[in-house]
Amino acid sequence: MQKMSLVVWISIFALALTGSTALAESPMNPGQWRVVTKTEMPGMPMAIPDVTNTYCLTEEDMVPQNKEPGQDCKTVDYNVSGDKVAWRIVCEGAQGKTDSRGEITYRGDTFQGSAETTVDVPGQGKMTMTNTMTGKRLGDCTK
Repeated sequence: MQKMSLVVWISIFALALTGSTALAESPMNPGQWRVVTKTEMPGMPMAIPDVTNTYCLTEEDMVPQNKEPGQDCKTVDYNVSGDKVAWRIVCEGAQGKTDSRGEITYRGDTFQGSAETTVDVPGQGKMTMTNTMTGKRLGDCTK
């Protein structure tokens, strides 16, 4: 009887370790990332040049984002499922309101993704742009 309960406890412990290890794994490698963003906006007479930025991305916040001064931004949806991270961020400020929805697929030290952003500028109306992003991990964060 004691041998049986010992086997049961060892099995439960082994399953718990396996489950916690699986939950602890992240689809990305935290650190300093270089992100190249290509923006397309219907109606623009010329192509918008690609923009390259660096971000310190963590397991808690895997979404590269520019924090503009004077804007109050809130993440209203954030979901990690496997190697995909999806989000919705809404910002408000003197320049108007933005609503951005996107998804990134991480592959360890690289990612690919896209986001659609709608900007509502007072007196000018709404404009929608699509961003395509590629990212590459450069190393540890330099904070």
